[in-house]
Parts: sequence; C-alpha cells; structure tokens
Amino acid sequence: MNDDRADWIFLIIGIAFFIYAAIDRYSNWIITFLLAVSAAFYTLLGFLAWEHMQFAGVSSMGVTASLCFVMVLVILNVARNRDTHR
Repeated sequence: MNDDRADWIFLIIGIAFFIYAAIDRYSNWIITFLLAVSAAFYTLLGFLAWEHMQFAGVSSMGVTASLCFVMVLVILNVARNRDTHR
C-alpha cells in the first residue's frame, strides 16, 4: 500500500521462511509463528485493498484483495495439513 514498512515486513517474513527451510532443525513453534504472522499480514492487506476498492472507487484493487484472500486460504491450508509430529 505504498508503505516501505509493509515491504520490509514481507521481506523479513520471506527471509525467515527461507532460513527456516535451509536449516536442518524443526521447530513447531517457529513455523506456527511464521504461518500465523504471514496469514495475519495478508488478511490486513486484503482488507486494505478491499477498502480502497469500496470507498475510494479504485476497482483494480479488487484483484489485489482477491489474491490476498486466496493467499490466506493457501497459508491456512498449509497450516492445517502440515506434519506437527516430527
């Protein structure tokens, strides 16, 4: 949403996911935290895009809102189907 802080949060979450995937350790707490933060942030961005579409009349933001909500569904599906018994 034209804010460098949002870009930095996405960048930090992405780097954390990459580092977590690269290390040879498993932590149920870390992956739960990363999935929850990413789902919450995508939900926030989706609602902000939806508000822009509804109240500012920017109809192109509907695609952005839809894609954010699809990403939330993907993240929740990963969280539900992941192996927690390692």
